Amino acid sequence: MLIRITLTVHDSALRKQLQDVLARPDILVQVPRARKDLWERVVRDPSDVLIISQSLLPNPLKDKMRDLQHHPDSPAAVVLSDSADPKERARLIAAGCDVVLFSGLAVEQIRDVIETRLEKRRRLAQKRFFAPQPLAEPRLADFVSQSPGMAVFMNVVPRLVQSDTALLIDGETGVGKERLASAIHAEGRRSTGRFVALNCGALPEHLLESELFGHVRGAFTGATAARRGWFEIAHRGTLFLDEVGEIPVHLQVKLLRVLPEHEIQPIGSEKSFGVDVRVIAASNRPLEPEVEAGRFRRDLYHRLSAVTITIPPLRDRMEDNATTSSDALPPYAPVASLTGKITSIGESTTTNLVARLAAEFRRIYPDVTLEVTASLTSIGPSALQDGRADIVPMSRELNAEEVQGFTRKYG
Repeated sequence: MLIRITLTVHDSALRKQLQDVLARPDILVQVPRARKDLWERVVRDPSDVLIISQSLLPNPLKDKMRDLQHHPDSPAAVVLSDSADPKERARLIAAGCDVVLFSGLAVEQIRDVIETRLEKRRRLAQKRFFAPQPLAEPRLADFVSQSPGMAVFMNVVPRLVQSDTALLIDGETGVGKERLASAIHAEGRRSTGRFVALNCGALPEHLLESELFGHVRGAFTGATAARRGWFEIAHRGTLFLDEVGEIPVHLQVKLLRVLPEHEIQPIGSEKSFGVDVRVIAASNRPLEPEVEAGRFRRDLYHRLSAVTITIPPLRDRMEDNATTSSDALPPYAPVASLTGKITSIGESTTTNLVARLAAEFRRIYPDVTLEVTASLTSIGPSALQDGRADIVPMSRELNAEEVQGFTRKYG
């Protein structure tokens, strides 16, 4: 994620030194140029750390610092004071400033203190913007297949892992496009960054632009606070754009600019800034007809489809159903509490059982992906291969009628 520092220091020499020592690939240093309405600009724009000279602090200070703490980003305030008086330092801390430093310190000492604050902000950003990591990240090994078509497909995928080139993944709904994109990210050079997934078809048009690029306060009606976009949040990581064909044409122009130039401009902002993001896009229908119909820009399509891969549909790799469900069993087995047994599921029903259980459990447990929903049955690999049933998780012992009903429904 890109960390923002707002630098408002009246001493131009010190300001330039701090700009130089704080320069990092994951840090954006913002320097407001105009002194007029300086504080309004500070509280308007997104920021993680505010570095400000004491002489530029507004009055009444306590009220203004309270406004800063109510900012969506609640930036840490580092004040550079021309006085080393401990009483003055205590007054500023009591007013709400996080750190007060004597401006006469060596710039390296000031930098070290700021670095400590930056590390805290990174940890806060992880909690604020990202859900906890799953117990087991998707890996390419999850896609090992006994299907000839899928085996050929997986021979190609490892070559794409270390690249930063935009990637387009085609495939029907439910084949695992997001899971594959996440696995490519997890095994690539960007694995230390974040994987951010956005479903472009699930958001209204007026929200999608803000979700992608962010906005400043007052950019449009209802924009009462600035917001970072997912391109900025995914800095040094991977942004997965699912259902990319649903992006409106006028937004496709802004997306086209990001791909070659790696720059974004939040809505309402006069400035653009660089981001380092690999874009992986996905579509559940071919984009060529959309291009011919004028609903998808040809130049954007060529940018996204420099490398295109198509995941074979599930119906063409039925031999993988048993392996897929049993391999995914361990992390998801605890979803239900179990003790009963079913012994009447035969070999001829195994494939149908897995497929239909997947649909049923997706309805009941929408947060469990298609590849793993069948694991709720707790059927082990050997049981799936030889056609007998293993222990099946149930909250109580099933009677004979319930066993027959289960077999009839899913077999």
